[in-house]
Amino acid sequence: MTVVIACLDARVDLDLEGGDYAVLRNLGGRVTPDVLTQLAILGVLTADGDGTDVSNVVVVHHTDCDTSRLADPELAARAAVAAGVEVAELEDLVVDNPAATVTADVGLLRKVLGRSARITGIVYDVASGESRVAWRTG
Repeated sequence: MTVVIACLDARVDLDLEGGDYAVLRNLGGRVTPDVLTQLAILGVLTADGDGTDVSNVVVVHHTDCDTSRLADPELAARAAVAAGVEVAELEDLVVDNPAATVTADVGLLRKVLGRSARITGIVYDVASGESRVAWRTG
């Protein structure tokens, strides 16, 4: 099974056709603790008993992501109040350099899923609609 983690921004066209995909969308397409929980549960639900069927993951970050606006302390403070969280919790959602953030998230997944997992990080350009692989493991 392939799991795609991507931003919920409607401009990000994943262009997926049929097949065995699970798509997790969130703000920025970041690998958050919630995403890791979902991957773990998905692995158990889809495995042949050993809980390791999440073996191919694609992380998609994109240019011009609205989460970059959370770098503004005033906006981050308002968002934190609205969400009922500390401002520090929002820092990991910021995608102001998608190549850097997708690389960081691929590294995190590599630690969690292990060396046998195939993990690909993609940067999607919302202006051109083009994708480029920024990182690939496995």
